[in-house]
Amino acid sequence: MHYTPKEGEIVLAIDLGTTNTCCCVYDGIDYRTIDINGTNLLPSYVWYKNDGSVVCGSAAKTAMKRRNVFVVCNSKRIIGRPYASSEVQKLNDYCGTTLVDDKGVPKFVVSDNGEMVSSTEVATEIIKEVLDQVRKAYPGKTIARAIITTPAYFNANQKSATLQAAINAGFAREQIDTLNEPTAAAICYCLENNSVDEKILVYDLGGGTFDVSLLRVHNNEFVVLGCDGDNAFGGVDIDKCVMELLMEKYEAKFGAPLVSASMEEKKKTRYNRQIQAMSEQEKIILSTTSETSVDFSELDHVLSTENNDDDQLVVTREEMEGAIRPLIDKTIITLRHLLSEAEVAAKDVDSVVIVGGSSHIPLVRETLRREFGDAKVTLGVDPSECVARGGCVSIVKGVRSQELATFSLGTSLENNEVMWIIPYHSPLPVAYTTSVMTAEDYAEQVRTNVVEGHGSTSGLVEMVTPDMVTLPMYSFTGFPRRPKGEVAFDITYTMKENGTLFITAKEKATGRVLLDSFEVTCFE
Repeated sequence: MHYTPKEGEIVLAIDLGTTNTCCCVYDGIDYRTIDINGTNLLPSYVWYKNDGSVVCGSAAKTAMKRRNVFVVCNSKRIIGRPYASSEVQKLNDYCGTTLVDDKGVPKFVVSDNGEMVSSTEVATEIIKEVLDQVRKAYPGKTIARAIITTPAYFNANQKSATLQAAINAGFAREQIDTLNEPTAAAICYCLENNSVDEKILVYDLGGGTFDVSLLRVHNNEFVVLGCDGDNAFGGVDIDKCVMELLMEKYEAKFGAPLVSASMEEKKKTRYNRQIQAMSEQEKIILSTTSETSVDFSELDHVLSTENNDDDQLVVTREEMEGAIRPLIDKTIITLRHLLSEAEVAAKDVDSVVIVGGSSHIPLVRETLRREFGDAKVTLGVDPSECVARGGCVSIVKGVRSQELATFSLGTSLENNEVMWIIPYHSPLPVAYTTSVMTAEDYAEQVRTNVVEGHGSTSGLVEMVTPDMVTLPMYSFTGFPRRPKGEVAFDITYTMKENGTLFITAKEKATGRVLLDSFEVTCFE
C-alpha cells in the first residue's frame, strides 16, 4: 500500500555501502538525497579516537593515512561472517586496522589497549551518523518508516546483522525493514524512466559485493526471476588489483619494493593503508581520463631524488583495464549463468541497469554493451544514489516485490549431515515443513543449527561441505523422554519477503508447539 507521511513525518532509506553510504528522504513533497559535508555520499570509514569519541566519513578516511590511528573500513565485507571464513581471511590487510578472532567473531582492534568492535557495531556508528545528518536537515521531524538495503546475495546472518545494526542505531524493529539492493535500483529506474512493463537486468558492482538480478516489472509489481552474485567481491578487489599494478611498476622503476617484507609491522600497515587509498583514487581518475601520474612523495620512505617528478609513475587506463579485466570477465560469467538458470536469452532483456560505484569504470559499461548491445545498457539512473532512492520510493509507492531465497536453508543432523527445508531460489514469502526425530536416547532437548547452501529439494539429506554456512543454533524442549527415534517433530521454516527466517517446532504426535516463530538473528 502507498504510504504518505503525516505532518511532521518523513520516511527514509539507507544504502549502507562497503565504500560509501547514501540516504534518501521523502518528506511528503519530494525525494531528497541527504547532503553530508558537501556530498551525497558518506565514506563508510569509522575512526575510533584515543579520547573515546567516534568520527565517521571523510575525516575518518583522511585520518587513515596518519600514524597510530584506528580507522575501520570495508566492514560490510565482514558483517555477519565467522572469523574462520575464507572471505574474512582474505580481507585481513584491507580493513584499516587489525582484525582478530573473538570467540569465532571477527572484530577490529580500535585502541592501544586492545579494545575491539564488531562489524555490526561499526555499521551502527555509520547509521548513527546518517541519522544525525537527517535530523539536521529535518529538525523536529519524526521518522515514520525506514528501509535499509542489503545485497541480494547476502546470507540470512549478514542480513540479520545489518538489521541489528540499524536497531542498535535507534530504529525500532517495527519501524525498519530491509530491501534487496538490485530491486531498489530497479524501482528507481522504473520511476525515473516511466517503465511499466519490462524485463530488467540489474548489474550491481559495489565496493564489497557483486549482485546481478533479473526482474520482470509489470504495473508496479517487481518479480525477481533470478539472482546470482558474490558477496565477497567488489570494488575493493579492483582496488587491490590497481594496488598490485602500482607496486609492480614502482619496483620495476626503482629496483626496490614499495613496501618491504622486512619493514616494521606498524609502518607496513600504515604504508599499505596509504597505498590502498592512493589506488582507489587512481582508479577513479582513470575512469574519466586515459592516463594519470601517480605521486608517491607522500610516502616518507620512497626512493626520492632532487627532482620530485622522478617519484611519479605514469599509469594508463589501458594498463588498469588489463589488470582488472579478469575480474570483470568473472562477473559476466556469473551474469550468463543467471540468464541460463532463468531460461532468458540476452536478446529478451529489455534494459540493463548498472549500479554501484565501480560501475563508473568504462570497462564495465563496454563489456556489458558487448553482451547486450548499446541501446539496452542504460545510464538512466545515478549508480551511486539509485539504491537509496529506490528504497525510499518502495515505501511511498507501496511497491510490491517478490524476491527469491538466495540460498537454501536446512537443519543440521547427526553425522555432519544437513536436511534441506527451504530450497534454493524459492519465491518469497515461503514456508516449508519437514519431520525429524530425536537422535539420542531419552533426550530432554533438541539442539541444532540452521545451515545455508544450494540444495534444490526440500527433504533432501546431504553431507555438510566447506562451502556451506552454519548459522546460529536453535533449541527446544518439553517433549517426552523416550528411546531415540520414538519422538518426532514437525519443523517449519518460514522466510518473509525481506529474507527474515522464523522457525516453529511442534511435537508430531500431539501438535504441541515447542518453539514458536523463533527469529534467527546474527551470531555476533
